[in-house]
Amino acid sequence: MALGDPKLLADTVHGYSEFGADVAALACGYFIWDSYVSIRYVKLFGVGFALHGLASLTVFIFGFVCSPFGSVFSIC
Repeated sequence: MALGDPKLLADTVHGYSEFGADVAALACGYFIWDSYVSIRYVKLFGVGFALHGLASLTVFIFGFVCSPFGSVFSIC
């Protein structure tokens, strides 16, 4: 339901809301921390956790800063 936000429901492709941006920023912050901890303690957690943290951070950052069609029409 687009986070229950009427702005996102009105325009599901290019819609923007402050709440949605806050959620994306929180997710990016979490994955920055997760990547740091996973890389710092790679011998304890393994390479898989480090790669998962970095991949998730990449996905959330691109989702946060790029439009859905950014890769089709231009570089983000």
